[in-house]
Amino acid sequence: MLDNELNVKKAYCSLSKDHYPLLEERPMTEAIVVKYIRVYDEKLFRKPVFKVLLYPFEPSSLFEEETPGLLITATSIILRYLYLHSLDLLRLQATLEMVRRKVLNIFRQPPFNQYKWNRFISHLFQHTKGMAFVIQGLGVYHTVKDDLLYLHPSMIESLSVLYGGFDDLFAMKVEDLKDLLVRLLEVLEYIRRYRKKIYEFKQLMDLKEIVKDKIGFFVSYDVLRRFISSSITAWESIVPLSKFLSLPKPLQFHDPVLKVNAL
Repeated sequence: MLDNELNVKKAYCSLSKDHYPLLEERPMTEAIVVKYIRVYDEKLFRKPVFKVLLYPFEPSSLFEEETPGLLITATSIILRYLYLHSLDLLRLQATLEMVRRKVLNIFRQPPFNQYKWNRFISHLFQHTKGMAFVIQGLGVYHTVKDDLLYLHPSMIESLSVLYGGFDDLFAMKVEDLKDLLVRLLEVLEYIRRYRKKIYEFKQLMDLKEIVKDKIGFFVSYDVLRRFISSSITAWESIVPLSKFLSLPKPLQFHDPVLKVNAL
């Protein structure tokens, strides 16, 4: 397995007989992973049980034939790892080339080195521009030159304060919304820079002009203050807490049933 710490490991897993033929046909497969835990039952004198249940599936049944499902999954795992371990709230402390090399490094290790690189789209991983195209296609990351950004959901909530609700935001095309979120980052940078005196009149006036320039319309000072409060709450509480809760915890595998290689 490729775990969420980017380690390739062997793990003992339970697998339904109905899914076993798929593993016989494919040396690698994607799988839904379910963790099953049964706590100690004092009356029945049973020990705790921890199992990992695998439900393999065929990627081509979910995506178009030319879509490299295994590569996309590996890229998603790598980006999530880099985001959760980044000291910055939204930026990943990695370049496109670093991400590209991490993906290729995984597919140099067995069993992933059995992946066939003869698909057209998989050649995108041979160049940083292709890597940027794949990353942006995931929908929750954005690239600005060599910077990688995670578009955290709390940013949309902050935007909703400026827009007076979510209706206009949800009516936008995905690409327009992503572009708006990227422009919002420059507004947030100003708030972070002047955090201690952001509510002073001069900073409010400057921020109002910045919002007009980046977002496209003027807002009242009351709305601006609520937007500042929402943004500060996001980066001081919501984003750090979501990172902490999402960081991987060490797991122990018990009750070996079947050894499989899966992504």
